Amino acid sequence: MSNRDRWERSKRWRMRTMLCYNAALGAWSNAASSGLGGGKGGGGSGTGGGNAVRDAALKAEHLLLEMAEGNDDKDEGGSPSLSEGAKAQHRPGTLREFVRPDTVSFNTVISAWAKSGRRRGTPPLTAEGKIAPLAAGRAYDETATAASERAESILRLMQELQYESDAESDTESDSEMEFDDIFDGYGSEHYRDEEERDMLKPWKTAIRPTASSYNGVIAAWARSPCPDAPRRALALLNEMAEAHRSHRRSHPHSRRGGRGGNGGGRYGGRTARGGGLAGPPTPTSATYCSTITAFKNSSDPRAADDAEGVFARMLLGDLDHDDDDDGGSSSSDGGSRDWGRGGGMGRGGLRRRGGGGGRG
Repeated sequence: MSNRDRWERSKRWRMRTMLCYNAALGAWSNAASSGLGGGKGGGGSGTGGGNAVRDAALKAEHLLLEMAEGNDDKDEGGSPSLSEGAKAQHRPGTLREFVRPDTVSFNTVISAWAKSGRRRGTPPLTAEGKIAPLAAGRAYDETATAASERAESILRLMQELQYESDAESDTESDSEMEFDDIFDGYGSEHYRDEEERDMLKPWKTAIRPTASSYNGVIAAWARSPCPDAPRRALALLNEMAEAHRSHRRSHPHSRRGGRGGNGGGRYGGRTARGGGLAGPPTPTSATYCSTITAFKNSSDPRAADDAEGVFARMLLGDLDHDDDDDGGSSSSDGGSRDWGRGGGMGRGGLRRRGGGGGRG
């Protein structure tokens, strides 16, 4: 069997293994949503349902982190980071050695945590289907807030791994056509085997946050009863918008980040298809809607104005009119007071572009 045939077969195995791996994560994500038999929409059933959905999301997270550690035998403290059983599964020669989580894996776990939070206004139920005591509801609300924190921590981990991946990709090529040249360039069988071993490992999978990554975390905050939840959701929306504006200023000829949100490099490297430059993910309608929902669920007396401010940002387009020097910048609140060309919106009001009159 030629080196090319072995590579193609190994690639098919890895693809199938990744599909199965992500399917397993998806199963735990669905379990977090249903409460392992509880009510639809993450309600679960009473405190037992709360424990069930939390445990399902935790299992998805543990499976993700175990695979993310891969072949790293030691943590920062120098002690073994994986159990002996896990390290045995990653030993040379096993298929699992070549499998690492991808963007879909991380997004699935983010979704698991987002689904594990009870929908606002949905009371937890006991095993008999009755409304649980107030104490149980409070405990469930605390779980929902913790779920939002865990979802955002997964997003931050994606960002850290993205930096590492981009640093390594500067010295790597993503062209499979170079395999034959590498193999043929070594006359020694020893070096051929060693190089083949490296080539059988997949090219560093680009793990980078997509619009779905951000949307999942924002949706988790929208479900959280935490008083600061709307601000946390808005901060993520602002983070997406600011990253995209910065990228467009530094890469004026680059392609826009797709609605799916996969950008190349640290917002400027090669895309998965090898063409052009792509930016970070742009906010989608789901991003805005979830942020507005977070304000809708808030008891803050100014939440309605903030929600309208986010809606106005969506109508004006955060990203389409932000390259002009006279355009304003976003503020930390939903009102984003000087957004758009020659005008902006205040809390509770919208001024039309071009300096037109606004509503009082």
